[in-house]
Amino acid sequence: MDITSLIDRNYLIKMRRYLHEHPGVSRDERAAGALVREELGKLGIPFFEIGPYGALGVLACAAEGPTIVLRADMDALPIQESTKNHKMEKTSVSRTSGVAHLCGHDAHTAMLLAAMHALKAVSSSLCGKVLFAFEADEETGTGVQPMIEALTPLRPVCAWGLHVNPMLKTSDIALSSGPRTAGGIFMEVNIRGKSAHGSTPYLGSDALLCAANIVTALENVVGRELPPAARASLSVGEFHSGTASNIIADLAHFMGTCRYFEPEVGARMEAAVRRIVRGVCTMYGCLEEFVNMRHILPVVNDAACTERAISALRTAGLNVIDSEPLMGSETFAHYGRLCPGVFALLGVGNEEKGTMGAPMHNPQFDLDEDALVSGAAATLAFAIDLLSV
Repeated sequence: MDITSLIDRNYLIKMRRYLHEHPGVSRDERAAGALVREELGKLGIPFFEIGPYGALGVLACAAEGPTIVLRADMDALPIQESTKNHKMEKTSVSRTSGVAHLCGHDAHTAMLLAAMHALKAVSSSLCGKVLFAFEADEETGTGVQPMIEALTPLRPVCAWGLHVNPMLKTSDIALSSGPRTAGGIFMEVNIRGKSAHGSTPYLGSDALLCAANIVTALENVVGRELPPAARASLSVGEFHSGTASNIIADLAHFMGTCRYFEPEVGARMEAAVRRIVRGVCTMYGCLEEFVNMRHILPVVNDAACTERAISALRTAGLNVIDSEPLMGSETFAHYGRLCPGVFALLGVGNEEKGTMGAPMHNPQFDLDEDALVSGAAATLAFAIDLLSV
């Protein structure tokens, strides 16, 4: 079977461009949610609504067999998109100010839709069930638990996920067993002090100054709290405080992430963060409030499922390579706790087209649409191999 020929390229690109031009951040994926449910309905695939915008489609093939999960995320980012990548104008640009698909979730959804169409067409020759998990709110991590709760009683035996990567060459598919993405701690902290006039700071407790010193101190966690061989990072990406130039701030708010692969490293990082926050607050006479210290586990590919997936993709003529794990985190880790999982990276970087170089979550991020057929074909090849029993 020529797997790639089963993918409708024109449909795939049409879906991706529509999704790219109509983005929605977490909890606001209206266009994506409506499109996914419309496409499921057109194919006659029954589905569960997962929250306001997520969906779980259930395709029953011709005979009894295993149940597998194919997953894609849908949400965009609160970033203003550049109309150009590194070299030229982009083929598709967000129409919503301040919101853009700069992590490739539009491509993930489009590839799964294309694979879904192909699987529906050949389902009479397959055995088992395919669960199409269109996950909302991946960036905030709030959409995965309702999806897992819906999947659990359906008892899948394996799950597949795919993420684009602009640092890999177009259509290369990085697939290996073991850790593939880092675990994450998503921290949100409030620092509460006491306001005063800017001329009399000694009458207050400066929450802004306290929080600024906390952020500076946190930069020492990786270099001074962890062994040199530990693969870890800590970043604070959001900081808000103050209302006027002559008022000592009584509140500061910051958010950041810790990344790690080994659970003991994550535990040490969390302990260090909590100790530093409390210690600096004591020094400045402020109070700390840990609004959130949410964890996402590392994605770890199952060895047996990964070996089978590699064989299926290579048989389909796809270029499978090895690569280093990503320091980013992924809610796909939750699927790996439900059943054995396989998470692959799809290269979308093309020097000539200007799509290699700008990282994800960057205004210039772009992808080579030629790679998307390979991504959809990889999803299809994985599914057909498992359901051909």
